Amino acid sequence: MKNSFFKLVSLGSLLVVVAACEKDEVKVTSDITGTPTLSAASSLPTNGVLTSANAARPGIIYSWTPLTFNNSATTVIPVTYSLEVAKRGSSFANSTTIDLPNKAGANRDTIKVGDLNAALIRAGLTPEVAGEVDVRLRAAYANNMSMVLSTNSLTVAATPYSRELYTFGSLGGLGSGSPFVRETAPRKYDGYIYVPAAPNNTFKFSNTSSASGTVTGIGSLGTPVTAANGVVTVTGSMAAAGSGNDITLPGGRMYRIELDLNTGVNTFKATSTTWGIVGSATTNDGSGWNASKPLTYNTTTKKWEGTINLPGTGSNNEYKFRANDEWTINFGDSPASAPDGVLDYDGANIKLASPGTGYKVSLDLNDAGNYKYTVTR
Repeated sequence: MKNSFFKLVSLGSLLVVVAACEKDEVKVTSDITGTPTLSAASSLPTNGVLTSANAARPGIIYSWTPLTFNNSATTVIPVTYSLEVAKRGSSFANSTTIDLPNKAGANRDTIKVGDLNAALIRAGLTPEVAGEVDVRLRAAYANNMSMVLSTNSLTVAATPYSRELYTFGSLGGLGSGSPFVRETAPRKYDGYIYVPAAPNNTFKFSNTSSASGTVTGIGSLGTPVTAANGVVTVTGSMAAAGSGNDITLPGGRMYRIELDLNTGVNTFKATSTTWGIVGSATTNDGSGWNASKPLTYNTTTKKWEGTINLPGTGSNNEYKFRANDEWTINFGDSPASAPDGVLDYDGANIKLASPGTGYKVSLDLNDAGNYKYTVTR
């Protein structure tokens, strides 16, 4: 255990809680015996800096003494445990929770780095900035009874990382609805952002969706290059965190934004995209794979939409989504045996349930890494 991560804040006496349940005028009382306590052993780096590369690794092992009861009847009182996390010194205001195992006799759980990082962000810590949170055990017992909180709390000192980078500027202010890109590999981000026409086509990135984040702009930005098919590509280099200039792109387009913020790389790439549906399901023969049926971006619903005939039958009932009527960027739904409605880059062909006319097709690229589609009549 690395003592630098944990400090016992307070350890007082737990008030004895008497809980009463009432059913058919028969009361059952229960007194808690023993005081629940919380302890922890850390596997975090000594500097407390969390990274997404370690998201699946153990972060902290929490152990606790379970609640026990003296009952006035043979009633079994179920107990649900969780960790309550809040900013250091806030008396657990605006706290968040991490659920713990609820199996009988459970008294320890390993919190992975990724889950701990998410809790730190929810508790209000700013990504890339060192901070502290208080953690305590919370126990809920019997649905109609009061909460019981452990009397000791532990402090975690850590620097969380950001999984999302939010755009703001003339596109709009920071908020829960701000467009964003999401981390797909350590320090690499990907996502789709619609950039309106000028003058609302300028933005920067923040590592939170609130004003507390670190704002980063561009270090240098190349001249937009327009290909013969109308696709606009803009490349550049990102500035150091907390610095940089505004990013301005030719407006009225949806861009795929790709960032690599690894040390020594710091690249920016924006590729304009128009979307369509392609496949044998669109023609009922193999020629359907040669040309996309176009979709139109709806600035109100913020989705790509269209009404398309899909006559495909038998082995000609498959389709995918692709950008710019070419295969460089395309989506399927993997695995083919169990599609889940979430699109994957270069994923499996999607099968049409039945042929028909007037299919309503919708492609939603707003939630980076969680792209959805519907094809309905």
